[in-house]
Amino acid sequence: MLKRASLIVALVGLCAPALAADTANHTVTVDVQAIRDITLTGGNITITVDDATGVQDATTSLSWSVNAASKVTVATDETAPNHTLEVTATGLTNGTAAGAIELNSATATDFVTGIAAGTGGCTLTYDATPTMTVDPTTGDDTHSVTYTVTSS
Repeated sequence: MLKRASLIVALVGLCAPALAADTANHTVTVDVQAIRDITLTGGNITITVDDATGVQDATTSLSWSVNAASKVTVATDETAPNHTLEVTATGLTNGTAAGAIELNSATATDFVTGIAAGTGGCTLTYDATPTMTVDPTTGDDTHSVTYTVTSS
């Protein structure tokens, strides 16, 4: 009889409903990478120089959002310009301007340094100065200017 009772208890144990847990959990890891966004506002510009001392244009601007120390660099694809084109960061928020940068190199040059995490921006002030010994019929200088926000 003892064997029979043990068998009945064992069978009842197998047939008993499983108890469900009241909670469930798991781990979610949020892995934030370096965020460095940059936006140019104002689009393409044409600077018409009709004065020997040059012409200034300040109709475009940059803005950036970063979550780590950063800098902005500038480069041009016009490495042998006939005339001088400089750009200066004016009205700067968040960072230190490098001063006037002559655009004549495809190598990235520091434009704004010391940018802290957060947002910032500046007006792009271009100064175009003609080379008086260059015949104006030789053609225009066309620069594709690239601004890059990168780690400092």
